Amino acid sequence: MNSVEERKNFLARLRGLFGDCSRQSFLQKLWNWFNGDVVAHDDEEESSPIDSILPNPQINVLDINGTDAWRSHVEQLKDLSLLSDCISKSQKLLENSNVTPFAKTVTNSLNDILNYVDKHFKEPMDINEDTSEDVARQTGRLVKDHVWDLLRGCHSGIKHSQGTEKKFYESFFDALEQYLSSIGVYRKNITEGMDIRSNAKWFETPFIRESSVKGHIGKIDEIEVFPHFIPYRDDDGGQDELILKGVCIAFGEAKKKGDK
Repeated sequence: MNSVEERKNFLARLRGLFGDCSRQSFLQKLWNWFNGDVVAHDDEEESSPIDSILPNPQINVLDINGTDAWRSHVEQLKDLSLLSDCISKSQKLLENSNVTPFAKTVTNSLNDILNYVDKHFKEPMDINEDTSEDVARQTGRLVKDHVWDLLRGCHSGIKHSQGTEKKFYESFFDALEQYLSSIGVYRKNITEGMDIRSNAKWFETPFIRESSVKGHIGKIDEIEVFPHFIPYRDDDGGQDELILKGVCIAFGEAKKKGDK
């Protein structure tokens, strides 16, 4: 048995004793155990950071525990059929409309994604406890570099178009979210009207839209790109998550006359 398998077996035995908990909770339980106190199990412990942001129980944690898992993830990254099918089904609309420039951007982006995966996702010589995090970060870079602009384009298209063109943008937006879910990238459930201060970690520094309405100040007015996250298996065998920050506009207090 190699060292990685031994470590996984050891961690599995620990989880059997203490439950699948956060690192801080585990250390507290270990301290209690050595001091003769009763160990609290999962139903008594605080929820882990990943649990607090996962409203959907079907979300899968990225766990690259061998070459098969690695190859499966790369295949998913390169499976762009949802996106290409959406473009194909709308071919008539795309031939002569305001959507045409966006469609060309999509075609270029799909090629860029394939080239990026071929270049940056080389099969690792060794798969260890850090591989899942490494793959999560590389996947995050792919998404930020090549999918973020498409999501922003869909937002703009939905906002400024109507009729069949608007339906196209809505369909393609849904296809993008389905593709992201298929590669383990999930949208955070934040909506317009929520407080930006309590959700600051999920967004880049927001653009400010001035308002004189007190109830508006600090609220998210518009989300151009929703924040996402990648849950992955960390080096201790637990769960962690990589945040991909979104882009939004928030209300700020209007400047008074004479203010610079």
